[in-house]
Amino acid sequence: MLWCSIVLAMLLGGSLLVIPAEATVKILPLGDSITRGGATADSPYPSYRYLLWNYLKTGGYDVDFVGSTTEPTFSSFSFDQDHDGHGGYTTGMELNGDPSDDPQGKLSKWLNQYTPDIVLLHIGTNDVIHQVDLSERLSNVGQIIDTLRAANPNVEILMAQIIPTSDAFRNSNSQLIAFNDALPALAADKNTAQSPVIVVDMYSNYDGFKDNQYDGIHPQTSGEKKLADRWYAALVPLLNNSTVTPEPTTAPWNTSQQIPGSIQACDYAPGGEGVAYYDTTPGNSGGAYRSDDVDIEYSSAEQQFVVRDIRSGEWLTYNVKIASAGLYTVNFRVASPNTGATIDMEVDGSEVTTIQVPDTGSSALYTTVQRPVYLPGGNHTVKLDFSGSFNLNYLKFTTGLPDPIGTSTPETTATPVTTSTTVTNNTTVSPTDSQTVPATTAPTTAPTPPLPLPSSVDAPHDLNNDGLYEDVNGDGALDFNDVVLFFNQMDWIADNEPISAFDFNHNGTIDFNDIVILFNEM
Repeated sequence: MLWCSIVLAMLLGGSLLVIPAEATVKILPLGDSITRGGATADSPYPSYRYLLWNYLKTGGYDVDFVGSTTEPTFSSFSFDQDHDGHGGYTTGMELNGDPSDDPQGKLSKWLNQYTPDIVLLHIGTNDVIHQVDLSERLSNVGQIIDTLRAANPNVEILMAQIIPTSDAFRNSNSQLIAFNDALPALAADKNTAQSPVIVVDMYSNYDGFKDNQYDGIHPQTSGEKKLADRWYAALVPLLNNSTVTPEPTTAPWNTSQQIPGSIQACDYAPGGEGVAYYDTTPGNSGGAYRSDDVDIEYSSAEQQFVVRDIRSGEWLTYNVKIASAGLYTVNFRVASPNTGATIDMEVDGSEVTTIQVPDTGSSALYTTVQRPVYLPGGNHTVKLDFSGSFNLNYLKFTTGLPDPIGTSTPETTATPVTTSTTVTNNTTVSPTDSQTVPATTAPTTAPTPPLPLPSSVDAPHDLNNDGLYEDVNGDGALDFNDVVLFFNQMDWIADNEPISAFDFNHNGTIDFNDIVILFNEM
């Protein structure tokens, strides 16, 4: 992987980031306007720092961005905005200040305000623009390292091979490429076991046209993401080698997910390939959050990590703890530019529901698909089997049934119905205290008799001769088992049964509202 080419005379091998136990790791984003981001508070480009902060916090790491400024203090993005990225600064200005700006604004002065444990150094683009001599640039970077060590002899320095501009002539003739090529040797020369210097490749696979803004120099959103992904990949080994214990003890996948509640798709169980997941392609194509073969990226639109590029045959498992047995609504947050994809959900190997993933218009545009499920109480394993191509953000479980949605106005006034707790097969079901249900209109007659549902021997029965077949499993009574069967076979009913026999709200379709009414009729 080119993202993090570690250049050490002694590869991290056993060296630790020495921080007092349970201390917060202080990270300094250091450089020029590429580190700063946009110049105004309302800029849509908050730099890589926004995504990187979210990566680290979501990953469970206790970190603090440090710096002498928060300018321009982006108003639309919430993250730790401390940094020392100064627009227009060359490597020499980092050391000596900018006489036209603030001669006191230099690294040695900034370090009086904080002591970094790790430094993210991306500097040199303005040297390219001003055609500073290559040997001077490299000497300045060496002095920057010395200045950082004067403040903290144990500082870990991640040094970027800088991103390209959109001008290939400038990249070559102003020695941007030569500067990057010289950094590994500089890092090897400056490296010590006490204060390692690590080169992070920001140049490879970065498109100076597509990943930069119109000026061809500053990253736009895709470029910011590439920087954040590569900084994160380089940071994780350092953070996991420190005396602070972040991810291994706090990662959400290391404990059972709680139901009711939300489960991020990327928080699948530990255990690795063939146990926790199956993925058809090697490596994490999104380069974020976890380091196995499941493809994960940070979605700026959702502001969460999502599982991306799901393919047919892949699957994920989750260790869950379900508060109590009963009826739940599960919400799948999905995005797909195509139709035909599905998710089969299993509990302990038994299928409980299947959803069709709709075409949302783009893999970046998410929507929520609801399905009713019956879940047993206690500790269980949930498995998601995938077919087709799409992205998945999360599963959210809520108790009971969803409120009626999208119903047509009934011909008669709706009547409030208050349901009481029902106990069936030693399972207590507590529906919502009060739900408004459309009053039943005139009886209808199914044009053809219903068929037995899958897993049932007998055909459904119309117990009160109103044309609606509330005894779904055909055992002669309306009870909890009928509601569960309706839940699990709603799509099958819509495809195979006479609609009018199960259309309890008379809107011409089989939907959640029919289940709500059947539930309340128990």
